[in-house]
Amino acid sequence: MQIAKFIRVNRIDSQDTESQSDSRELKSEKRWIGIYAVICLIILASAGISDAIDINTIGKAATPGIGDLIESVAWPLWTSFATCYASKPLTAIADSFYSNFVNMVLANPDLDNEMMNNIMLFFIHILEPVYAAIMLLLGVYVILMSGSLAGKKRAKSLVPVIIISMVAVLMSKYIIIAMLSASHSVAQWAIVMAVQSSPTAASASTFDEKTRILTKGTFSPLVEWSKDTWWAAGHWTPQASFIFLALPTVLLLAVMIVLAIRYLVLILFFAIFPMTLFLYSFKATRGIGRPLLEKTILWIFAQGAEGLMFAAVIFGLSAGGILLPVYSMAMQSGMIMAALLALMVAQPLMVLLFKDFLP
Repeated sequence: MQIAKFIRVNRIDSQDTESQSDSRELKSEKRWIGIYAVICLIILASAGISDAIDINTIGKAATPGIGDLIESVAWPLWTSFATCYASKPLTAIADSFYSNFVNMVLANPDLDNEMMNNIMLFFIHILEPVYAAIMLLLGVYVILMSGSLAGKKRAKSLVPVIIISMVAVLMSKYIIIAMLSASHSVAQWAIVMAVQSSPTAASASTFDEKTRILTKGTFSPLVEWSKDTWWAAGHWTPQASFIFLALPTVLLLAVMIVLAIRYLVLILFFAIFPMTLFLYSFKATRGIGRPLLEKTILWIFAQGAEGLMFAAVIFGLSAGGILLPVYSMAMQSGMIMAALLALMVAQPLMVLLFKDFLP
């Protein structure tokens, strides 16, 4: 009776531990989603406040004289700095984004690269004698050492696992190519759909022209700075400039950095992919191989997630009429920055949400 009670208590404790672990993971995922939602709300709120300042529906400053001080002193200094020093590099950032973003989304490491091939072959050659030794030891165990039928049966059941693992390791390059092809096809399909089905800006038929939507409103001043037409038109206020100049720059760079990180991470995971398959094949080493295999798969298919997010962003901005002239530049900028934020977090969020999906 005491033994049965002890077993029941241990089973209950184990179930409680698993439920607590699942609860912590769910809370972590909800926290990331909440952070993203709060940032979007902050951006939209700042856009609305800036818009209200433009149309004089909100006080100029909490303390009298601060607004006049900004207008008379800080604003000329800021515009002088922006037009003289900041316009060229920031315009280069914007140009680089809408010229290279889609190409970076669709970019994948070249598996035909000589160095990549040599590293993968190095791991395969290491594993060949390991598999041979495992098969030899398994045969010796079945023939000479196992005294029970259950032990022999369990040992024989490992043979197909080892054979499948060997084939997978030898075919590791082609497994990666198959996954990359699927992910690339999804991303390319989503981008093509975004270009063809977007109801506004229909004349922008190419990928790099379509991505200009993401910089319209936010970065259009940068293109006009050299012509001295934007400041003369009086469209950009001191209150908005500090927000809507710094944030888009950071977000554009962050999106490109995330894409570059994916590319570099995949190079590392592809190089050790044969070893990853080997470690995942056996229960004794699955604790090491599973996270490596999961991250490899998730970062590969994060490309498709980025393509789908791009399509959603382009269609949402266009279908919602956000870029129409009836909306203020500040509101357009806020919505576009929220879109850039979505593009920035699409890939990391997918990796976080779908972790631990392998058995």
